[in-house]
Amino acid sequence: MKKIKFIFILAAVVLSVAMILVACDNGDVQSGHTHEYVEVAAKDPTCSESGNIMYYTCKCGKYFDNDKNEISLSDTVLAPTGQHTESGWIEDSAATCEAKARHHKECTVCHKPLENEEYGEFAPHSFGEWSIDSANYTCGDTVSRSRQCQNCGHKETEDNYKVPHEWNNAGKCDVCGKDKPYDERGGKIYFGEYPKTRETDNGIVATLAQMSGERPVKGNSGKWTDYGYYYKGAKEEFMWYIDLEYDGAKYRGVYFDKNRPYMITGTSTYQKTNGYMINNLYWFKWEPIEWNILEKKDGAAFLMSGLVLDSHEVYLNDSTQRTVDGKTVFPNNYKESTIRAWLNGEFYDLAFDELDQSLINITLVDNGETASGWDRDGNICEDTMDRVFLLSYADVINTAYGFEEDIRAEDAKRTLAMTDYAKCQGIKVESASPGSCGWWLRTPASGTPDSMVIVTEKGKTNYSSTVSFTHRGVVPAIWITL
Repeated sequence: MKKIKFIFILAAVVLSVAMILVACDNGDVQSGHTHEYVEVAAKDPTCSESGNIMYYTCKCGKYFDNDKNEISLSDTVLAPTGQHTESGWIEDSAATCEAKARHHKECTVCHKPLENEEYGEFAPHSFGEWSIDSANYTCGDTVSRSRQCQNCGHKETEDNYKVPHEWNNAGKCDVCGKDKPYDERGGKIYFGEYPKTRETDNGIVATLAQMSGERPVKGNSGKWTDYGYYYKGAKEEFMWYIDLEYDGAKYRGVYFDKNRPYMITGTSTYQKTNGYMINNLYWFKWEPIEWNILEKKDGAAFLMSGLVLDSHEVYLNDSTQRTVDGKTVFPNNYKESTIRAWLNGEFYDLAFDELDQSLINITLVDNGETASGWDRDGNICEDTMDRVFLLSYADVINTAYGFEEDIRAEDAKRTLAMTDYAKCQGIKVESASPGSCGWWLRTPASGTPDSMVIVTEKGKTNYSSTVSFTHRGVVPAIWITL
């Protein structure tokens, strides 16, 4: 009886185990269950987010790899790469007068900020109007003025400000009451004064001669001033001048007991040809200088004299090179020339009064290859800062100034007449073009250290002249504030 009961129990156990060990169709053993595989697509990890491999899931909660082998959930995970993709610079704030601009870089995927930087320059201040700090001033005074940034309050000061005139429509200054020093009409500007026209009225000539007193002689100039001209290569007293005022006009008297030579080392002259003889007294009326307008910009005008005003050598010696500040300087070096010194010294002081001078700008004068037109074999010089200067080769072929570009063209604008005073100084009046003459440029000639480029009597610019010639004309140029 006991044996039969045991057999019955064992059969029941075997039947239960058999029921538990019913196999899934893939061989996975699970009671009463067949896996239903659901594919989960692969996902690449990013710099900050996890990814996963391709795997399967089953509603029973299990995970399987590509071969449907059971794995854990952690086996499906791909860790973040940690490698950010850097963007370009992104501006956070624009520059102001108080702070530079700022920008940053970030990851193009997760947008995490990666780098910050201050860059660039401060933005310009937004200044208000200038105000003069002094309570008492008038035109021409040098004063201190200041202005303030409207954003940050920064104050800017200028200590050497020259108070300008404030011209009204009547040509008078509303501040000081003076008359406007220049007159613009007919496309020209009349500004400054220089001896120009010979006085031929016998009564005026006689009166001026009496006012001038005794004629000067070598060693005793009296009221007269020696020009300091050269004769046979040495400075000698032989030509003098005197300036007098009569009946509201100003006159210059000129007297000489030798003719001024057309070359400082010689004796030949063009004074006789021009009708001016030794031991005679000649008078010339000071008159406004007529200027041709080459350019106007920013409230200023670039002017050249419309007439040849005088004659002058470029340098006293036509062959000797010098050493200046340790550098070799040739006679046609404009920076070290006698004509430049004369223009910014004697001529400037004589032609312009204090009011005129307050309007003349100090100009950066280009003496390099650009102004010269080509490489002048090393004879070009440093740029200069001048009030008065000669035009350059590049200037007189500049069509924007109204000149012909062709250097060989007989350009009417380059063809200039001269004053009576220039004739008395011994300028050469060319017979090929009556009434006109050659005049200096500041440009050295190519291939020779003792010559400068000139404009000829017919307005051509492809000629040069020896620097010690005194019979070439002077045509000053200036920039003035209008």
